Amino acid sequence: MAAVAFSALSTSVLADSLFTVPVAGTLQPRRLTTVLSGDSGSSGGSDSSSSLFATADYNYTRYLSLGITARLTDGLSARPEGSVQFAPVGKPYAFAAGFANVGVRSFRSQPYVVGSAYLGKWGGYLGATHDSYGEHAMLGVNYWLTQQVSLQGDWIGDDGNFLTLGARWQARRDIAISAGFSRANAHDSGNGVFASLEKDFKF
Repeated sequence: MAAVAFSALSTSVLADSLFTVPVAGTLQPRRLTTVLSGDSGSSGGSDSSSSLFATADYNYTRYLSLGITARLTDGLSARPEGSVQFAPVGKPYAFAAGFANVGVRSFRSQPYVVGSAYLGKWGGYLGATHDSYGEHAMLGVNYWLTQQVSLQGDWIGDDGNFLTLGARWQARRDIAISAGFSRANAHDSGNGVFASLEKDFKF
């Protein structure tokens, strides 16, 4: 993951992070990224719900990543994920295709395609994903306030998903913390708070 996305433009675009929308960029080989993420909110009406996930992704090359996501609530279960990245050297854009657990409260491996582009301190992301309900658009944006702090937001366009707005803090080169407010696309889904802790290991 990039400490600062805009610092990479002289060579290639490094893969950054959003809340729930996958991004595209050059991966750092032989790096294991672990993420603990969760959402707490209501599932409609007055019922409260929460979800907790653990993800581990290993970058085999600059362009290939494979991993697994485990759901730690409602019974332990796991799903595979992976991506292939295309990031031309010296260009401020990249593309990716893969399968992953896309969304805030969903738990399924679903295919996606996404493009990323960077201009100065801004990053923009546009893609689509497919599940049993059809195809859904994905949008994302981030803005780096400093080399450690960025504002970010992403959205997935189906009734069961959310618009999530918040911030990411790169506490250290290998540790990042994100938190945001998730506004449901449908009234019966309920809003919530999303947070994640990310830790990288270099081999």
